[in-house]
Amino acid sequence: MTTQNISIGATQPTYDPPAPPPANPTAVAMPELTPGETVVFALDLKQRKDTVTVTLTPSWPFEEKASDAGVNVFTLNGSSEQTASRTLTVKSDASGRYQFVAEPVSVPGGGTKIGGEDPTQPGTVAGDIDITPPTTPPRDPKPV
Repeated sequence: MTTQNISIGATQPTYDPPAPPPANPTAVAMPELTPGETVVFALDLKQRKDTVTVTLTPSWPFEEKASDAGVNVFTLNGSSEQTASRTLTVKSDASGRYQFVAEPVSVPGGGTKIGGEDPTQPGTVAGDIDITPPTTPPRDPKPV
C-alpha cells in the first residue's frame, strides 16, 4: 500500500508521488488510489499559514469521520505542524472521481460580492483524486 501526499499550496495542490499523466492531453492529472491506501492532506507551510476548510464532493471516500461540523468537510490549520495535516484511509467500497476544494476560512468583512454571489476566495485550491477498486482476475468457471 502506498501513501498519497497532497500538499495544498498557495495556488495549486502538489502530489507525491506525482499524479500519472492523463491519457487525454487536455485532461488534468490526478492521483490514482485504491481502497485501503492512505491519503495525507497537508498545508504547504512554506506557502501558507492560514486555516482552510477542505470539502470533498460528491461524497466522503474515507474510513475516518469527516468532522463534527459538516459532512465531507475537515479543517487544516497552518498555525502548527500538528494541525496542518490530516491522514485518511480510502474506504473499501469507494470508487470514482472525487474533487477536493481547500478554501480559506473567511475573515469577517473581508469579501466582496459580484452579482449577488461570492467570488472564489483568493487562496482557494482545488484538485481531484481517482479511486479505482482493485481488479480481481475472473475465476475459471470450470475447475480443472
